Amino acid sequence: MDVVAIRLVSADGRVIGAAPLAEEFFIRTRIRVTRPPVRVQARIDLYVKTVLVFQSALPEAVNFEERGVYDIAVKIPPHLLAETQYSVDVFLQLEAAKTQEIKIPDAVSFMTYGSSYVTLAKTGVMMPKLEWSTTTAVPEAVEVRG
Repeated sequence: MDVVAIRLVSADGRVIGAAPLAEEFFIRTRIRVTRPPVRVQARIDLYVKTVLVFQSALPEAVNFEERGVYDIAVKIPPHLLAETQYSVDVFLQLEAAKTQEIKIPDAVSFMTYGSSYVTLAKTGVMMPKLEWSTTTAVPEAVEVRG
């Protein structure tokens, strides 16, 4: 098995260099299976500088029974990341006649752009768009802390 390419890809399949915060995108690992069958497990580690933001792995290994080129992609949802520079390490574990691990540090790096937040403080490694609400407090309600 060969790793052909690791790319950032838009929802419509275009290779992109930067990720829009308001749209989903994918981190795609393209592999070439030359000697099937092979069982592949994949994981990514997403970093800002040396800070591990998160890890994500395929829920279970995938069996490839035929020769060919295959894409393994993880979807990054909109409004998850902050406006900053990220790097991705990719890990593949192959099980065929023997088990082999492939680690590709800094496999891809990218910037994110297009925050709609109106703030001077755009720091942090994540900036999820969370649901907020405001209501009028009920004066008679007693606030209990536990």
